[in-house]
Amino acid sequence: IYMVNGQDEPIVYDGRVTGRAGYIQAPSPPSAELVFRDFSETDTSYWLGTRLRNQGLGSSQPFEASDGEGNYSDAKLCGYKYRVTFVNRRGQESPMSEPCAVVSFECGDEGKTRFVQVTLPTGDAETVARRIYRTRDIYDAFGQPTSRDYGFNFYFVKEVQDNITTVIEDGVSDGNLGSLADPEDFGPWPPQARFISTFKNTLFLAGMPNNQIRFSAPNMPEVFPLNNVFDISEGDGGEVTGIYPTRNALVIFKPRGIYLVKGDPLNGFYVQTLTKDIGCIAADSIAEVPGVGVVFLSESGIYVLEGALENTGSATGITELSVPIRKWFDDLSDSALSGAVGIVYHKDREFWLCLPGLGETENTVVYVFHYSVGAWSRRFDVPVRCAVETKDHRGYLFFGSGDVVARPGIYVYTHSEIRRGSSWGNPVGQVVQPLYQTSSLNFGNVYAGIQPAYVNIYAVARGSLGLSLNLNVNRELDQSLDEAKTREQRDLIQLELSFSSELLYVDDTKWGHYRPIPFRYDVSLMHESLVTELQLVMTATKASNPHIELVGYDIEAKVGAQRDIRVLTDVLTADRR
Repeated sequence: IYMVNGQDEPIVYDGRVTGRAGYIQAPSPPSAELVFRDFSETDTSYWLGTRLRNQGLGSSQPFEASDGEGNYSDAKLCGYKYRVTFVNRRGQESPMSEPCAVVSFECGDEGKTRFVQVTLPTGDAETVARRIYRTRDIYDAFGQPTSRDYGFNFYFVKEVQDNITTVIEDGVSDGNLGSLADPEDFGPWPPQARFISTFKNTLFLAGMPNNQIRFSAPNMPEVFPLNNVFDISEGDGGEVTGIYPTRNALVIFKPRGIYLVKGDPLNGFYVQTLTKDIGCIAADSIAEVPGVGVVFLSESGIYVLEGALENTGSATGITELSVPIRKWFDDLSDSALSGAVGIVYHKDREFWLCLPGLGETENTVVYVFHYSVGAWSRRFDVPVRCAVETKDHRGYLFFGSGDVVARPGIYVYTHSEIRRGSSWGNPVGQVVQPLYQTSSLNFGNVYAGIQPAYVNIYAVARGSLGLSLNLNVNRELDQSLDEAKTREQRDLIQLELSFSSELLYVDDTKWGHYRPIPFRYDVSLMHESLVTELQLVMTATKASNPHIELVGYDIEAKVGAQRDIRVLTDVLTADRR
């Protein structure tokens, strides 16, 4: 788990400990000097020691070379340069150090083998190993560089698997060196990054003062090659305000601008400009809503990024989602909108956008988008500073409180209330009133009009609890009744029912059947014009004990010119329901 905030050094939790992520600078260069080893064929260490006959740098055999012009050389001049990198416990490598000075020597004396003693720098507490890289011999027989590239091509020599050893000896011949390493494939962790995300097994960082997008080497999330950078500082769209990964693209947001990073590590990444008109002002407001798209808060409302973000036949576009609730934005504090928090609560099929109320500096209002029915609702006095949904089967919604004085702590949201972590069994702080809202029942154009008369709700409640009912007509945001209709549950004991089934203990004095009890409401919408769609909104009257299970409901209405009140399901035949 990698964490950045734009100010402190990046940290990573690897499942056991927390430490600094990556390296912010290269090690200091190593130093090297020549070591002579004179072995005879009778010397035990020559045959059985760690230095075998074919080890050593240069040549141990007599040497004579001609340049074709009568000039001869009896000794071979050899030269090497070294570089070193640090390695942390996750196998992530630091940038390469600068090369050391060339260590050069003559060889060709029979029986003498040359080794190079390399003095290594040591790293900090995060370093667990060091890797040594070396050039091949950079001189020809007459002491001239064989090619310009030989002094810059470094090959893997060995890994010292500790952070203690300071001196090693190198005798690996040029033919036994490892793979060629490009110094540009290494790079420090970019400083002051505020946003972090993964896409196609690559780590992306943004929010730096230079407005660049930096990305890591594939499968090496702490190594940032120098050329892995995108510059999106053109125009006046402002600084990067958020990044969000999707299946086909990494979305980069500015206050006025949206960019898409596409591609893959094998073929390379590239950036496309989607728009410079709409952007995001709150990084934590971004969330991917099932069946809708990527939702985010902009300066002018709540928008959704639709489409597959790829050439798959599904067009990519931006649509405003807050058209029906634009007047709600008059109740918000514009100066604090950058702290808005968005989260998807899959259990209730809701998208929460937590916003600061008018005159507030912290989020206190929750705009809830019920994405299964495409409707909005509001909840008040919920202090959400940050939020997360658990990924297990329970799907709890946890949020950190922004009210650090009256209601500090971490809370969990359930269907009926908010509880603080240390007092899981007891309600603490704000109690959220439970609500059940049906989808809009579309009556179609079969009748000239429908006038609801009665609503019967079948529910199971614990104790003598009440249930309130209100209605929305024709998808209007404002409820039709000035005051919700309220009914108390009837006393179960007074109903002369059989006690042969299992009993349910409801409070200190009553026992009753666990069976649905009807709540009957007489409603009148004569003040409405034409009723073609109807939505029922049900809430518990006692928020301190809101345990009510809704089983079903039916509506009795006056249909068309009829004045006989009939059950609506009897009027609407199977092909008209």
